[in-house]
Amino acid sequence: MKPGPEASIRTALKNRIIPRTGLVVDELGIGEWSEGRVDVAHLGLRYFHGYEIKSEVDSLARLPRQMALYVRACQRLTVVLAHRHLARALPVIPAQVGIVVVRRGPRGGALLRVERGARPNQDLQLEVMAKLLWRRAPRHRRRRTDHRAKQGAARGAPRPQGHGHGTARARALGDGTAPAVAHTAPRSRPRGRAAGVVPP
Repeated sequence: MKPGPEASIRTALKNRIIPRTGLVVDELGIGEWSEGRVDVAHLGLRYFHGYEIKSEVDSLARLPRQMALYVRACQRLTVVLAHRHLARALPVIPAQVGIVVVRRGPRGGALLRVERGARPNQDLQLEVMAKLLWRRAPRHRRRRTDHRAKQGAARGAPRPQGHGHGTARARALGDGTAPAVAHTAPRSRPRGRAAGVVPP
């Protein structure tokens, strides 16, 4: 089965546009009550970059509201959209927001072209970004970790304190520069292995 248009764009975006370093998160909720979900979020060593995808089958009806919300939380923001949307989307996309245009390749894949690079976001609200980055891990991820912890306890290994394999922590600097993202290793580990820090 061939992947849908958005799935193809998402894969091409991660492979060709987003840097290899840092943490990539799909469908990251933004806002006090997750008012919106940015399609792909990249938490890099220098800044937090959000990517909103509009495939050829998507509507632009929500784009104005999404832009107003996402520029408050993302240090940089890029809209990745099908070429057919470009003319109608340009008046809605703020000047500092980057644009990547998508065309369909000869084999049906997504071909990406950077139309405009993203610039530092002047509308950023550090409080909104800080709440976003300190959000707890999704519930389904915590459940999976709890199950593994129970298996470890059954084998005699100590049960880890807290949830998740590691805590992604970030703090927004007062000068509006990048959030410093750190990954910590689990507190407990199988016997005979040395503790280590999970690389970004």
